[in-house]
Amino acid sequence: MPGKWFFCSLVAIFSLLSSFSSYFYFIPLFLFFLFSIFTRYLSRRLTLLFILCSVLFFIRGYVASYDNGTDIRSERTDFTLTFTHGWVIDGDHLSAQAIDQPSNEKLVFTYYIPSKEEKDSLEKVTSTGLICNVMGKLETPQKATNFHSFDYQQYLERKGIHWQIQTDQFDLRSCQMGNTNIVTQIWQLREKGIQYVSKYFPNETAPLVNALVYGDRSQLDETVETAYQRLGIIHLLAISGMHVSLLAGMLLFVGLRLGVTRQHMLMILVGLLPIYGILAGGTPSVIRAVAMLMFAALFKIFLSAMRTQDVLCIVFVCYLLINPFILYDVGFQLSFTVTYVLLLSSYSLLKRRTSPIRSLFIISFICQLAATPILLYSFYEISIFSLVANILFVPIFFFCYSPAISVLIGLSYDCWNLGLVSDSMDKYITRANE
Repeated sequence: MPGKWFFCSLVAIFSLLSSFSSYFYFIPLFLFFLFSIFTRYLSRRLTLLFILCSVLFFIRGYVASYDNGTDIRSERTDFTLTFTHGWVIDGDHLSAQAIDQPSNEKLVFTYYIPSKEEKDSLEKVTSTGLICNVMGKLETPQKATNFHSFDYQQYLERKGIHWQIQTDQFDLRSCQMGNTNIVTQIWQLREKGIQYVSKYFPNETAPLVNALVYGDRSQLDETVETAYQRLGIIHLLAISGMHVSLLAGMLLFVGLRLGVTRQHMLMILVGLLPIYGILAGGTPSVIRAVAMLMFAALFKIFLSAMRTQDVLCIVFVCYLLINPFILYDVGFQLSFTVTYVLLLSSYSLLKRRTSPIRSLFIISFICQLAATPILLYSFYEISIFSLVANILFVPIFFFCYSPAISVLIGLSYDCWNLGLVSDSMDKYITRANE
């Protein structure tokens, strides 16, 4: 029988959907509670616990929906904005997420850069934590124009964003760096790392390096990204649980070989993993992997070993409690669903002695099978080449390309600062990318 945390996760999902959209989602919960009471499938204590969990998440969803509004007047033109995660420059278009200081609301800021000189100066600025006075016009995000097409307005509303602000004039002299906390400083470090790679790595390689190291895909060429999507391997350009687990495993291995005790290394990982989660972009898959490793380490240190499936469900429940609207995020859905299905099938996979190639084929097939319903519901298409492409490219990316890029970028900070990098290094990176 699945663990209690699995049922708690299901209760959380249906309770939030009931508070967000329709009370119809309470019907499965009601039938489940009746079934467990009359058949004694669950103990009375667990049944009562799940009822309380249902009430908790329904209230949490209701409060989140009630608070997800705007107090900014549409005729307002004067703003003081704090940029939170750095801006993205695509051609002559600058976009960024910012917080309006008086209302403390999130906005999407857009600006069309009039000259190359101004673009060059904006690209050199570390914008995270920057406070700027801006004159601009508020616009409502665009709704979906066709049935089942992407609804940008709904997408932003679920992130707590209700307005776009567009300006024709943006003067850096009106900006100053605000008081930064430790989280903002880590975001600034990430932004500087992205700028460093963009400046010193070849133009053909820098976008891929930023995607694999910092989780930033804003610089990827649209045709390249489309090709990865059609092959069904776009997830290779996003930092996933495998990246986080590989890095944590490497740190644990090095620490143990240096004589650090396992308990102390686990405590070090608990401290370092949140920092890496921010550096990697803080996407749902990264947060899921970081939180799972942290929970597993803490349980190992202070309590006892816990089933990985239960750890995943605990992270899932806590994530939804903190950010209920993340339930609608496709990356969140794929990350937790595929991971849970893999964990359920891992026992039978480990029990059988199969070749690495056959195991890779089975794992790729299971991942594809688990992701297909979500992909069809969200994008109405799947790649017929995904299974073969994953078998070919997953080992190359995770065991060759990603570790090599991580080592190379680590060495490059000293090498470029000392002026020791030659043209042959640039040629090697370009050749590796090709």
